[in-house]
Amino acid sequence: MASKISKKEWVALYAITGIIDLIQILGDLLLTEAYAAPEIISAAADPVIGTLIGGYFQFRGVDMIHQPKRILSLVGIGGLDELTGGIASFWVVDIWYIHRTVKMEEAQLKNQRAQEISVMRQQYNENGRRASEMERSKVNTVAETPLNTGNSRRPSSV
Repeated sequence: MASKISKKEWVALYAITGIIDLIQILGDLLLTEAYAAPEIISAAADPVIGTLIGGYFQFRGVDMIHQPKRILSLVGIGGLDELTGGIASFWVVDIWYIHRTVKMEEAQLKNQRAQEISVMRQQYNENGRRASEMERSKVNTVAETPLNTGNSRRPSSV
């Protein structure tokens, strides 16, 4: 399935997740000393945010179900969360990883389509018509005939 996410949407996703990361970092750093709520809210928000991001990607044509690495990046980022002491979830890293895999997938599809088109073009002659077996065999036999003394090909008898 091809992604329907435009470049502007990718930029918006980076911006939104960057803002979410910034809010979580600032909330955990600045407000945790006075209140325990930011840490609790941040911990409760992570599964919701991850689910919303995954659902958005699936809805916009990014295959999340058949690409388990993408889901694991959303779920497994908790490991990175633990490295920072629970301060940041780094949702922007998830978006970057999924964006990178989507671009690789699209490039692979583009190359595959280009190969299919080149195979289809090889099946046609110079007039754009489908070459018959006889025409294809003529091309091969003419190219394989030896040159005469004037360095030109002898007329074909076929």
